[in-house]
Amino acid sequence: MVPNRSVIVIGGLITESERDGVSGLPILSRIPFLRHLFSNNSTENDRTELLVFIQPFIINGTDDLVDGNQDQIRRTVLGEDALNFTKPPIDTSDLLPLESDAPDASLFPILARHAPEPRSENASRWHG
Repeated sequence: MVPNRSVIVIGGLITESERDGVSGLPILSRIPFLRHLFSNNSTENDRTELLVFIQPFIINGTDDLVDGNQDQIRRTVLGEDALNFTKPPIDTSDLLPLESDAPDASLFPILARHAPEPRSENASRWHG
């Protein structure tokens, strides 16, 4: 069991790698006694850890759902590089979403109350 809103680790991966390298002057580094003067041996160790954290939230009603959603929105802050990456290279302000992309307001009454205003007369079918 886990208390509500507590963070736990559910698993992870650890990867370790070791790389050996030799560099030097092409001909002089192959001569047995001169090899140590004209070559270099190197060893590189890498360790990568990936941990998976979860933070469960118990949703008892629509108020908890809205609070949890607002909390996630506050935590998700995109940098300017990420925002610029998501912008399409052409102007799409005159395009409307497909009808299949519209949420069903009867299933999500909270979405219907907080839905953005339609951009044109054709988009008014989104609001029930």
